[in-house]
Amino acid sequence: MPEQWNKYEPTAARRHGKPGREVRPKSVTIDIHSHVAVPEAAKFVEPHLDWATIPLANFATPETKALTAKQEADIRGRAGVERRLADLDAMGIDVQIIAPPPPQCYYTVPLDIAVKATQMVNDGVAAFCAQKAGRLKPLGSVPMLDGGEAAKELERCVKKLGFTGVEVLTNAMVTKIEPGTISMGNASMKASVILWAAGVAASSLGKKLGAPVDRAGRVLVQPDLSIPGHPEVFVIGDLAALKDQSGNLLPGVAPVAILEGRFVAKLIRQGMADISPDHSGQRKPFHYRDKGNLATIGRAAAIAQFGKVHISGFMAWLAWLFIHILFLIGFQNRVLVLIQWAWSYFTYERGARLITGGTSLPGWTGLGSENRQLVKEERKIPAETHK
Repeated sequence: MPEQWNKYEPTAARRHGKPGREVRPKSVTIDIHSHVAVPEAAKFVEPHLDWATIPLANFATPETKALTAKQEADIRGRAGVERRLADLDAMGIDVQIIAPPPPQCYYTVPLDIAVKATQMVNDGVAAFCAQKAGRLKPLGSVPMLDGGEAAKELERCVKKLGFTGVEVLTNAMVTKIEPGTISMGNASMKASVILWAAGVAASSLGKKLGAPVDRAGRVLVQPDLSIPGHPEVFVIGDLAALKDQSGNLLPGVAPVAILEGRFVAKLIRQGMADISPDHSGQRKPFHYRDKGNLATIGRAAAIAQFGKVHISGFMAWLAWLFIHILFLIGFQNRVLVLIQWAWSYFTYERGARLITGGTSLPGWTGLGSENRQLVKEERKIPAETHK
């Protein structure tokens, strides 16, 4: 791993020019990413904190942990307002925005603990910034487990403590989903609408094979796509976890699965040479040749990547259209899909299909009568109005 470290390199705001004739830019330079930890809050919340639910601790690689340890050691050596101001002067920074560190945004502890701990964190950040209010501007945190408590703390931060605003983390680990509720470790939050955007776990079949699996349940296969100790058993597609030559995990997409299927089929046709458990015959490993990626992101808009070539917009959308039709099986299917897409394109037919029914959803127990009436009236609006 290449050496990575906070070197405090020159910024655009430093003085420029020859010695004795340095010129500093007239614009105000603001550092918007800085933190101050509050030890009192950390000590208070420690008995209630499950570190397995903290993404920074749970997903960090050994390299990331080593780099973090270096940075924390550097921070400890630069503690205190006077040393911070000296660093800001050296880097040509006029104002610094200071927020709690991500581990002190307590989203995964019980609500009463989260409210108290968040108040302690915000009070600590406010006290630190008050030592040099002209140059240090505070950002706070709010207890996101409850909307009412979050709003109350936000109002306290802005009106009483004089904060610039608050910071909301977006990578809190959800450990359980129930109708109207999500859980994050020991804490839970009411949610009327839950959007799942983090992918899905692999089939449970992978765990039944007795082979090692990763966090998503994908089987850690051998380079020839067989499972350890059983060279006659193969796992392919999005159930297999295999890295490419660069050490990156192969994506669970159709092109990878197709090539893996062809590779395994070839081994089977060849009689599965060397089926000894120790793979003494050393089958050739599977190599995936990435021909590029395509994704449509809207009407006549797409992105495409072919090696080092990146294109976007209408041309990428045409490439996406042509390649998808090309890979369809059968001439009749290609013609039908082309006609359907052309009809949708020229008639502006809506691509979304919604499941309609009752006006109540899990978690909507508190929906007021006024909102219920709005929902009923919305259902009466003709479809043409939405176009």
